[in-house]
Amino acid sequence: MANAIGKGHHSWYANFVPAIAFLAAKTQKESIVGLNISYKIGEGGIALAEAVHGSAPDIAGKNLANPTALLLSCVSILRHLNLHDKADQIQNAILNTIAEGKYRTADLGGKARTTEFTNAIIDHL
Repeated sequence: MANAIGKGHHSWYANFVPAIAFLAAKTQKESIVGLNISYKIGEGGIALAEAVHGSAPDIAGKNLANPTALLLSCVSILRHLNLHDKADQIQNAILNTIAEGKYRTADLGGKARTTEFTNAIIDHL
Protein backbone atom coordinates (compact mmCIF):
# COMPACT_ATOMS: atom_id res chain seq x y z
CA MET A 1 0.00 0.00 0.00
CA ALA A 2 2.86 2.40 0.68
CA ASN A 3 3.87 2.22 -2.97
CA ALA A 4 0.36 3.09 -4.13
CA ILE A 5 0.17 6.07 -1.81
CA GLY A 6 3.61 7.21 -2.87
CA LYS A 7 2.91 6.90 -6.59
CA GLY A 8 -0.59 8.18 -7.05
CA HIS A 9 -2.43 8.62 -3.85
CA HIS A 10 0.08 10.89 -2.14
CA SER A 11 -1.11 14.03 -3.94
CA TRP A 12 -4.72 13.06 -3.28
CA TYR A 13 -4.09 12.74 0.45
CA ALA A 14 -1.85 15.81 0.55
CA ASN A 15 -4.61 17.91 -1.03
CA PHE A 16 -7.67 16.35 0.53
CA VAL A 17 -6.65 15.92 4.18
CA PRO A 18 -6.13 19.67 4.82
CA ALA A 19 -9.47 20.38 3.13
CA ILE A 20 -11.21 17.88 5.40
CA ALA A 21 -9.51 19.33 8.49
CA PHE A 22 -10.67 22.80 7.45
CA LEU A 23 -14.18 21.51 6.83
CA ALA A 24 -14.34 19.75 10.19
CA ALA A 25 -13.36 22.98 11.93
CA LYS A 26 -15.80 25.01 9.83
CA THR A 27 -18.74 22.71 10.54
CA GLN A 28 -17.66 22.20 14.16
CA LYS A 29 -17.80 18.44 13.78
CA GLU A 30 -15.31 16.30 15.66
CA SER A 31 -15.64 13.44 13.24
CA ILE A 32 -17.14 13.41 9.79
CA VAL A 33 -17.89 9.74 9.17
CA GLY A 34 -19.47 10.44 5.79
CA LEU A 35 -16.07 11.42 4.38
CA ASN A 36 -13.93 8.50 5.54
CA ILE A 37 -12.87 5.67 3.27
CA SER A 38 -10.90 2.48 3.63
CA TYR A 39 -8.40 1.65 0.90
CA LYS A 40 -6.61 -1.68 0.74
CA ILE A 41 -4.27 -3.28 -1.76
CA GLY A 42 -3.84 -7.03 -1.63
CA GLU A 43 -1.48 -9.45 -3.27
CA GLY A 44 -1.15 -8.95 -6.98
CA GLY A 45 -2.24 -5.32 -6.70
CA ILE A 46 -5.93 -6.07 -6.26
CA ALA A 47 -7.50 -3.00 -4.65
CA LEU A 48 -10.60 -2.44 -2.56
CA ALA A 49 -11.94 0.97 -1.60
CA GLU A 50 -15.09 1.46 0.41
CA ALA A 51 -16.88 3.87 2.69
CA VAL A 52 -16.28 3.11 6.36
CA HIS A 53 -19.69 4.28 7.54
CA GLY A 54 -22.43 1.78 8.24
CA SER A 55 -25.78 1.35 6.55
CA ALA A 56 -27.42 4.16 8.57
CA PRO A 57 -30.83 2.47 8.83
CA ASP A 58 -32.21 5.52 10.67
CA ILE A 59 -31.91 7.64 7.52
CA ALA A 60 -32.35 4.93 4.87
CA GLY A 61 -34.72 6.00 2.11
CA LYS A 62 -35.00 9.56 3.45
CA ASN A 63 -32.65 11.27 0.95
CA LEU A 64 -30.41 12.45 3.82
CA ALA A 65 -27.21 10.42 3.38
CA ASN A 66 -23.87 11.97 2.51
CA PRO A 67 -22.51 10.19 -0.61
CA THR A 68 -19.00 11.66 -0.32
CA ALA A 69 -17.27 8.56 1.08
CA LEU A 70 -18.72 6.41 -1.70
CA LEU A 71 -17.55 8.90 -4.31
CA LEU A 72 -14.10 9.13 -2.72
CA SER A 73 -13.89 5.35 -2.82
CA CYS A 74 -14.42 5.59 -6.57
CA VAL A 75 -11.74 8.30 -6.76
CA SER A 76 -9.28 5.95 -5.04
CA ILE A 77 -10.03 3.13 -7.47
CA LEU A 78 -9.66 5.49 -10.45
CA ARG A 79 -6.23 6.47 -9.11
CA HIS A 80 -5.35 2.80 -8.66
CA LEU A 81 -6.23 2.31 -12.33
CA ASN A 82 -4.00 5.28 -13.26
CA LEU A 83 -7.00 7.34 -14.35
CA HIS A 84 -5.74 10.34 -12.40
CA ASP A 85 -7.37 12.96 -14.61
CA LYS A 86 -10.81 11.43 -14.04
CA ALA A 87 -10.11 11.05 -10.31
CA ASP A 88 -9.02 14.70 -10.12
CA GLN A 89 -12.21 15.85 -11.84
CA ILE A 90 -14.43 14.04 -9.37
CA GLN A 91 -12.33 14.98 -6.34
CA ASN A 92 -12.31 18.65 -7.35
CA ALA A 93 -16.06 18.62 -7.96
CA ILE A 94 -16.58 17.23 -4.45
CA LEU A 95 -14.21 19.73 -2.82
CA ASN A 96 -15.67 22.67 -4.75
CA THR A 97 -19.21 21.69 -3.82
CA ILE A 98 -18.33 21.41 -0.14
CA ALA A 99 -16.23 24.60 -0.16
CA GLU A 100 -18.98 26.55 -1.91
CA GLY A 101 -21.21 25.77 1.06
CA LYS A 102 -24.53 26.11 -0.78
CA TYR A 103 -25.26 22.39 -0.86
CA ARG A 104 -24.06 20.40 2.14
CA THR A 105 -25.72 17.46 3.81
CA ALA A 106 -26.65 17.77 7.49
CA ASP A 107 -23.46 16.07 8.69
CA LEU A 108 -21.50 18.81 6.90
CA GLY A 109 -23.50 21.56 8.56
CA GLY A 110 -26.01 22.09 5.75
CA LYS A 111 -29.58 21.29 4.84
CA ALA A 112 -29.17 19.73 1.39
CA ARG A 113 -30.71 16.40 0.53
CA THR A 114 -28.56 13.63 -0.93
CA THR A 115 -29.84 14.37 -4.44
CA GLU A 116 -29.23 18.12 -4.14
CA PHE A 117 -25.68 17.55 -2.92
CA THR A 118 -25.02 14.97 -5.64
CA ASN A 119 -26.46 17.20 -8.37
CA ALA A 120 -24.24 20.06 -7.18
CA ILE A 121 -21.20 17.78 -7.47
CA ILE A 122 -22.29 16.78 -10.98
CA ASP A 123 -22.69 20.46 -11.89
CA HIS A 124 -19.05 21.03 -10.84
CA LEU A 125 -17.79 18.33 -13.22
